Amino acid sequence: VCFSPAYYPPHCVGCDDGVIREGFTIPCERGRGRLLALLTTFFILASSPPIIIGVSLFFIYRAVVKLEQKIARYGVGSLR
Repeated sequence: VCFSPAYYPPHCVGCDDGVIREGFTIPCERGRGRLLALLTTFFILASSPPIIIGVSLFFIYRAVVKLEQKIARYGVGSLR
């Protein structure tokens, strides 16, 4: 899993979150939401395969049912 490490620059030591020190443009809180990003990424990666498998199996089932309906017209009953 790829994530960005927390960024604690030396000029932010002792500052509150969101403070932009004089002469800088980036706030001092950058990178602290990595746990949320990591959990979100894990949830997306863990839930994607079952969803994809389920949808794929549904479409395969639907195609087989349609094919069986077509084939049923050519059975023994069509010869009588």
